[in-house]
Amino acid sequence: MDTLEKYVPAVVLKSCEQAYNHIDRILAPYNLPIPTEFVVLALVGLLSAIIISAIFGGSSDSRGSSGSSTSSSSSSAGGKKKGNSLVLLGLCDSGKTTLFLKLIQKSLTSYSSISVNKGNFNNAGKKLPIIDIPGHAKMRPTLPQYLSQASSIIYLIDSTTFFDQSIEEAQNLYDILVDPSVYERRVPILIFCNKTDLTTIGESDVQSILERELDELRKTRGSAPSMAGNEDAGVEREIYLGNEGTSFQFDHLPNEVTFAQGSVKSEETEAPEPIMSFIQPR
Repeated sequence: MDTLEKYVPAVVLKSCEQAYNHIDRILAPYNLPIPTEFVVLALVGLLSAIIISAIFGGSSDSRGSSGSSTSSSSSSAGGKKKGNSLVLLGLCDSGKTTLFLKLIQKSLTSYSSISVNKGNFNNAGKKLPIIDIPGHAKMRPTLPQYLSQASSIIYLIDSTTFFDQSIEEAQNLYDILVDPSVYERRVPILIFCNKTDLTTIGESDVQSILERELDELRKTRGSAPSMAGNEDAGVEREIYLGNEGTSFQFDHLPNEVTFAQGSVKSEETEAPEPIMSFIQPR
């Protein structure tokens, strides 16, 4: 005690002595087999551990929480973000830019069909970004960057030239359907058979021919398939259109693929009803 008095103020020593005597009186009726000093030391040790844990454990939790948040953000960033745009696709002269101008309510003279056009469709006060992608071959290498922005896709087909271009249409569609952004996010697709007022071919004819052509493409291009990331396993897997061992059908895809027909005429102000029904609920 004399040694402690040199380093500890008398007031503190007196408080400690009073606390000790108080604890001793509380424990006395229980006849514990250990001295009161041990109980006091145990309580002091426990209190010290709680204080240290509160001080250092809290900051550690904060760092851990921050790390978890970063990890979560990184995981989210590493995954494929959902797009927010309607992307218009198809071969040249299929009617994409005409449809684009109808949807954004602009005149034909201010937009080009040989470069990417961007605008907004206004639906009850909400804006839907629209991207019109030219159909010429030099745009193919840049297609993935636009597909990654897609929340939905309208693929237009010129019905008057479809028989002559069916193989090219299928090749173009194949590239879209096996794109990881489209396949993994199950982007809904409307295949609109345009200019059906000028020909006898209809949507059912187009669908059956495309299914046959895509089935052939699976055989010829299957040796070098596109790859999609398997987020659960952390590995890549091959994208195979449809079900193996059976003929290709659009119903076998994870995407919701809808066929419709009509005419996107420049002299009319409204887009065809199937297109409006496809856009507005989304």
